[in-house]
Amino acid sequence: MQDIEKTLKTRIQNDQTDTFVVIVPTDSARLHRQRELVGYHPKGAVANLRVYTSMEFIQRLYRQAQSSKQHILSGIQHLWLHEIVNPDADNTNTGLYNTFRPIQNTAIPDSTLSLILDTINHLRDQGNTDPNFAENDPIKVNLAHIYSEYEAKLGNQWIDEKGRHYYLANNFKEAFIKGAFPGVKLVVVEGFTLISKADIKLLKHIAAIPEIEMWFRTDCLEDNKALYKNIIDLVSQFKDTEACVDTNYERDPNRHQHFAENLFRTNATLAHKTDLTDKVKVLEPADRSEEVEEIAHLIQERVLSTDCKLSEICVVFYN
Repeated sequence: MQDIEKTLKTRIQNDQTDTFVVIVPTDSARLHRQRELVGYHPKGAVANLRVYTSMEFIQRLYRQAQSSKQHILSGIQHLWLHEIVNPDADNTNTGLYNTFRPIQNTAIPDSTLSLILDTINHLRDQGNTDPNFAENDPIKVNLAHIYSEYEAKLGNQWIDEKGRHYYLANNFKEAFIKGAFPGVKLVVVEGFTLISKADIKLLKHIAAIPEIEMWFRTDCLEDNKALYKNIIDLVSQFKDTEACVDTNYERDPNRHQHFAENLFRTNATLAHKTDLTDKVKVLEPADRSEEVEEIAHLIQERVLSTDCKLSEICVVFYN
């Protein structure tokens, strides 16, 4: 398999940074990756280095669509939800959405509205714009109604962040990426463990462009389904595309390989048994809060009393 990291390094050293785009999940990942890539240049300075979070990448693509819809931020979403669920003086149906009210006919708390908004955004993230998903469940019925009202407010004039993703997934044109990133021949998607259905669909569109090479890079070992199940499902989405898949991204063979192969596996046969009783300390917290406190205390104690860095500590939990 082609060494994509070597390819990126070569292009940077040859001042060809305008030929590729790197997409990462978060701002912290973007800053970290920028530092790594800049370090490949002999002068330690790189112009036009295109490393973006998925949100930034989508924003640049969406500008090329030249849509007449105006973008709304999360603050407007919250305001609209307030208008939808909390009755005013002219609203005669004061019992509506009482499922979400701690006391009937009182305002729904902001914390509950935030959860409702998160749910709406999740549904839109998955490309679900049909609010008729409710079953015989009062909460789902109410949520479906709120979803429908929210969609009605968006109408043909407004679009939210999730709507941008959904629009591009269903209306993508090659001209969008060529206009947003002229000269780009390589798109590298790195470090994701979760991608929305809309974004997967969009990335598949990009991977299908003949003159663009796409790489999807993540840490995944298919033999260990107990540890990597969600990522295995994600990787499978790209196996039937033109994208190249690198499942060894950021895995240090000397430090991580044993964990990747064996962590959480109950059916693995060990070649030899090792007595680790002196290295394993079992904690028995009374509840989740105490569990967090005990682990935090252990981390603090280790960092303060030794040369151990936070980056050298791994907290692993079974989901």
